[in-house]
Amino acid sequence: NRDEYRIRKEAFALDQAKNYISFWAGLSPIELIGSIIKDRCVRKYGSIEESLFRFKYRYLHHILDAEVLEIVFDGIRGHHPIVVQMVCELAADALPHSLPDHFELKTIGRFSGHTTTVIPLKLYASVRTGRRYVMGLYKDSLELASIRLDRIEQAVLETDDNGCIICLSDDEYREAAGKFSEISAHLWGVSHHCNKNKLVHVSFDVHDSRPNAPKVKRLAKEKHCGTVTEIEPNHAHFEADVYDGRELFPWIRTYLGYLSNLSFSDDSLTDLFWKQVRVMKGKMSI
Repeated sequence: NRDEYRIRKEAFALDQAKNYISFWAGLSPIELIGSIIKDRCVRKYGSIEESLFRFKYRYLHHILDAEVLEIVFDGIRGHHPIVVQMVCELAADALPHSLPDHFELKTIGRFSGHTTTVIPLKLYASVRTGRRYVMGLYKDSLELASIRLDRIEQAVLETDDNGCIICLSDDEYREAAGKFSEISAHLWGVSHHCNKNKLVHVSFDVHDSRPNAPKVKRLAKEKHCGTVTEIEPNHAHFEADVYDGRELFPWIRTYLGYLSNLSFSDDSLTDLFWKQVRVMKGKMSI
């Protein structure tokens, strides 16, 4: 037997939400859902070309980074340093075309087209944005390198004066991998820019009086580089030492209503977190 469900009456008119639909149809990772809704909207109401969001990648936006990614994987597999050229910053007044009067374009970013040499070790995806990052160490300083893949204009394997591809020795690779392992043990995601040489301690308690305490169980599963101590079956304590405490903000917010005793060793982060919560509550009229 098969159960079938059908909506007999429209809950709302999709044509009034064309901009929202077109936006979600082009945004990873839920673009497939948005595209299905958009296709149904087109079949029912006709073209929605008047939407503000008309251009989309058809789920292939990561393909734009494929050539760079191939070099990164070659470097990881063969223990080769790679030379990367960053995307140049383009000033707003340097665009080759004009925009409508009601559009405002601002110059953002801090990339100046410089070239640097990196020892690639891992490929990470940001827990906040889903963007992919080349993780490794800068060859000269052996400091952590966290470079967003779509910020790389060009990447090549490093060569010597004779044009031969450079390969790290076993000792050099073990040293780089060991140092990266030490640093990554305190990375919640991909960022370390907030405190490059100083760890931030974060701790909080989660109480969940519901049967089986699902929030407490989820905390244990998602602790990542932190530790969870069970105080009672429905009460657990979390703590971690990380370089960038801000990366935990979206995850910690999922425990609002069950959260208590939140503390960062950097008081400014504690203040910033609760400020963001107050802003969010104001926007949601809670």
